[in-house]
Amino acid sequence: MDKSILKNNNGAALIITMLIMIVLTVLGIAALMTSSIETKISRNQKSSIQAFYAAEAGIEHAKVTLKGSNNGFDDELLGSDGDPNTADDGILSFGSLVSFGNGTYGVKIIDNHDGDGDLFDDTDNKVVVTSTGTIHGAVKNIAVVVNKIVIPINPDGALGIYGTGPEVDMEDSPTIDGSDHNVPADFDCSGSG
Repeated sequence: MDKSILKNNNGAALIITMLIMIVLTVLGIAALMTSSIETKISRNQKSSIQAFYAAEAGIEHAKVTLKGSNNGFDDELLGSDGDPNTADDGILSFGSLVSFGNGTYGVKIIDNHDGDGDLFDDTDNKVVVTSTGTIHGAVKNIAVVVNKIVIPINPDGALGIYGTGPEVDMEDSPTIDGSDHNVPADFDCSGSG
């Protein structure tokens, strides 16, 4: 073998430079891919959080709607047509799908297991509200039990005034005392409301 070939290192710098460039290119591509993946993860996490907030908004909307129910939850369980086992069962008055920001939420209620065996007869003033929030393909579900507390109206006396700042205007020097009095036979009471 010719020793002059081994001693001649012309072009070695070119090969080393090419190897360094290849390594740097591979590292650059890997960094770009990692950055792209991190961006997608961040976007998915943001969508997931927004979907949760949309589902939470559905729960709050349902609570406000159910608060106005006067006879338990039977009407809401039956839906707007009032018939059991139809497509609108458990759909509240605001509909099955509501736009919210860049997404939607859907709410449905079902009777909890109250022991009566009837899915459309609420005997304990409790229902399960399920809300599904969807934004940019992310979906979140929330289920809560809503309990309606029925407070019997028993006035504290013949006249009761409630609220945070009730006011009473009286004219002609009335007298108020805590004694019980019999109501006269010709008693007539009126007022403005």
